[in-house]
Amino acid sequence: MGIAISAPQNSPKAEESFKDEIAKTLKDGFTADEVAAAKKAWLQERYVQRSQDQSMVNMLVARERYDRTMKFDESLESKVTALTVEQVTEALRHHVDLAAMVYVKAGDFKKAGVYQ
Repeated sequence: MGIAISAPQNSPKAEESFKDEIAKTLKDGFTADEVAAAKKAWLQERYVQRSQDQSMVNMLVARERYDRTMKFDESLESKVTALTVEQVTEALRHHVDLAAMVYVKAGDFKKAGVYQ
């Protein structure tokens, strides 16, 4: 939601772009369109998972392990659907500290011509 990086992977520019986008989102929050699109995509992904036999078996096994029924999923989806832009933005601000983030870089930096 709201975070897009157009720089090549593993480059200093990508990391800075990521930090800028997170900082902007922490400051300004998410838009209604971003939250609506994210909720829609999340719900669609869950519907697709339930339409696939193997995913459904895995889901039922997990529900059994944690002593839950499919009512748990129904409740979770209702709660996510009811989330407001303000609630999502506040959750981001509560759980994300840009200064405490850890950035892990991997790859052939010499070949990519970065971090020399």
